[in-house]
Amino acid sequence: DKDYIKKHIENIQNTNAQMSICSYCYVNKNDIKKITLKYKSKIFDRKDFTTELILPRIFSCPNDNTVIPDFVWLRMYDSNLITKEAFVSERKVYTEDIFFNFEYLKYCNKVSIIDDCLYYYVNNEKSLTNKYRNNKVNMESARVELQKKYLYDYNCYDDLRIMHSLFKSLQGCYINASSLSSFNE
Repeated sequence: DKDYIKKHIENIQNTNAQMSICSYCYVNKNDIKKITLKYKSKIFDRKDFTTELILPRIFSCPNDNTVIPDFVWLRMYDSNLITKEAFVSERKVYTEDIFFNFEYLKYCNKVSIIDDCLYYYVNNEKSLTNKYRNNKVNMESARVELQKKYLYDYNCYDDLRIMHSLFKSLQGCYINASSLSSFNE
């Protein structure tokens, strides 16, 4: 949106937050679907991070609008809080945005949500996200191991969430394999 930066900066200045999160629109061919977050306008303090921003991202039901997506493009960050540990390769770990945010939240004190749809995500069928990955099993394994690490870091390890995450990994591997054009592949 033409006001993406302006509205995020205003939100950060008005709330004294170190992260601003907005809603987005999903654009697929001729269709635009607005994806709104559960919270129309909300401020999370550090005490809320585990229950609202960490645990729901380890396991959530599909299309659950109570979960705030981890897409980095929905957010504005304070560059002073970004560490080199926040950068995880998208070729080694599936859903690397989650870990960027988990690492960033270690140094953040306040997160503010605004209800504006400020980003237009255009689905690209040829993007890395939509391509077959021959190392998907390794990527999913790495994701679950990093999730365990962050659950320990945030002192909220939960076996049941990890079990659900493993099942989600299996589903992701199945979908990845089914995208091949032939059984031999």
